[in-house]
Amino acid sequence: MSQLLRLAVHAEADAYWSGGEYELNLSFGTLRDKQWQRVIETVWTSDAVSGPFDRRYVPGVAVNMAPVQIPPPTATLTQYGGLTVSVLDVGCAVLVTRSLFECVTLQVPLGMFDGVPVDGRGTPRIEALDHIYQDIALDVFDYVPFDLATIGFQSGCCLFAELQADEQQCFDLLNAGSIFARDDVLRALNVWPDDYPAARPGLRWIPPGY
Repeated sequence: MSQLLRLAVHAEADAYWSGGEYELNLSFGTLRDKQWQRVIETVWTSDAVSGPFDRRYVPGVAVNMAPVQIPPPTATLTQYGGLTVSVLDVGCAVLVTRSLFECVTLQVPLGMFDGVPVDGRGTPRIEALDHIYQDIALDVFDYVPFDLATIGFQSGCCLFAELQADEQQCFDLLNAGSIFARDDVLRALNVWPDDYPAARPGLRWIPPGY
């Protein structure tokens, strides 16, 4: 059954950017500047994404376009845009981290919605946004392969080295699902790739609750 999403109506603009974030997180090894540019441009040119904007988007309030920025090594950067999900135009943010780890995060605040569906664990789950995030992740992978991609409520960037060092964190991640992972990454985590469906050559999709 498809989920019905409704746009929130708030008296205060900040309320649209509250409630935690529904995220796509793409974790990489070390990338060159040209690779970073390709990754960021792929995210911003997605059919569902608009921007960057010069400020945080609030429904019904005009914004101006801004240039796409690529942070230098050891820096972090956040740019704001819009995302169309189930015919609703909501605000989003793209966070780029090139510091102790390399990650791109696309997030939509739950305050944009008038109520959010939850799954059997009581965790927010927006299926229409899941599909958009999956498409964006695969588009990025076709140009610059990532190690891991996680989708969900405040899913966070998952670092390959941390998962290798923390067996419980790795188990919890796989158990939660909604992850893309490269075959070689799974093997290095002592996980058999063929247990999961292929999304691309060398890439597996681990569905939620698989």
